[in-house]
Amino acid sequence: MPGLGILHYSYALVWPLTLLASALTVAACIAGMRRAHIAGTDIIHAGFNFLFMGAFVTFLVHLGREALPGLGWRWHAAVLADDEGIRWQVLAFALLLGAGFIVVQRKLQARLGALCVLLGVICVATLALVAVSWGAPGASYLLAWPLLAAQAALLVLLSKRDIRRRRMILALAAVPAAVLILPALRDSLALLSPAWLVLPSALVFTLLGLCGMLLLETGARFVVRPLLMAAAASIGLAWVTVPHVPEMPAPNQLVYYKDTPTWRAFWLYPPVPLDPWTRSVFPNTMHPYQLPYLFGPNSKPVWYAAAPHNDGIAYPYLIIEKLAWIGDTKHVEFLLRSKNRAPHISLRIDGAGPKRASVNGRVLTDTDYLGWRMDLYGMEDQDLRFAFDFDGDPAFTVFIQEYLPGVPERDLPPRPAGLRPTLLPLTGTTISADILRVE
Repeated sequence: MPGLGILHYSYALVWPLTLLASALTVAACIAGMRRAHIAGTDIIHAGFNFLFMGAFVTFLVHLGREALPGLGWRWHAAVLADDEGIRWQVLAFALLLGAGFIVVQRKLQARLGALCVLLGVICVATLALVAVSWGAPGASYLLAWPLLAAQAALLVLLSKRDIRRRRMILALAAVPAAVLILPALRDSLALLSPAWLVLPSALVFTLLGLCGMLLLETGARFVVRPLLMAAAASIGLAWVTVPHVPEMPAPNQLVYYKDTPTWRAFWLYPPVPLDPWTRSVFPNTMHPYQLPYLFGPNSKPVWYAAAPHNDGIAYPYLIIEKLAWIGDTKHVEFLLRSKNRAPHISLRIDGAGPKRASVNGRVLTDTDYLGWRMDLYGMEDQDLRFAFDFDGDPAFTVFIQEYLPGVPERDLPPRPAGLRPTLLPLTGTTISADILRVE
């Protein structure tokens, strides 16, 4: 609470306060029907109209935001840069929601009466309080105390016909709503962004609904115009304020590929323009090449250059354990283990499709599957025993690739300190590969 800090009370008080608010709601409705001669159906209509008005105003404000596409990227950029200009958008959409709701609430008050509309709002808020106390009891205070204050003020007003200090009572009843709901509104807009206005709208409409009689007493038209002018000014300031987004580090896209069959290692890089540092890694490469042997026939071209052989990166541990014929079926079993404790292992079969595949006795596929491929995550150094069955006597190749985070930095040329963008540490990829050829 402003000026007081954080106030706490026990969870044991959540439901007693909820039950008290429910009882006061019933008492206020009975008093309104007896002393102000308000029909019960009008209270129900007021409650439903409160919900419909809220949805209508939220929809209009959302359409207005979508009509200004430049605000969307400014919001995300300001969040990324922690820019102060983000507050103008928060203020603008809160004011638009408030001004729109006050306008439609005045129309409803003119038709049903301000007292009847307040009773409808109290009924809806009480049902919402019960739901919040059940699902999110820690947030029930946002509704409980403003609701109790509004109920108390309403009962006082209904108990006497002539009250000289009517506005003072209504103003005092509005204090808990203003003190509790306004900070929650600010936090909800900052957390959820104006792209998702449901929760901020509910907070705005609850505040204005509970303060509806006070707004009517003080002249709502003199409130709407300043709100609209302030919202327009805030949108203008948000539009002209272009946040300065700091340059973020970029991931290193370099790949160190260690190949078992050729006993060689390569540097690989996506087919993008090279900066001075990556050009020093690929000094003699004129253009990207397609390497179907490494990544399949449909792979994209990559920059390619020889790399030093690094013995700190182990090759995949691969042993054929069984190669037999079962009738007309070729049965192949092999053991795979990652000495690198790789977080990601990829296998693919080229040249034939197995009709049955299993790993460690668990069946993976049991139909003909041309282009068989599998990715395993988190296996580390577990023994993986694969078994495949093939119709006939096809020749095929099993490609195994272990993916490791990072690249061997010691084998790279030093990167200039002033080169932009800077690279995120521990990015890049190391691949240790092997193949199994079965004729």
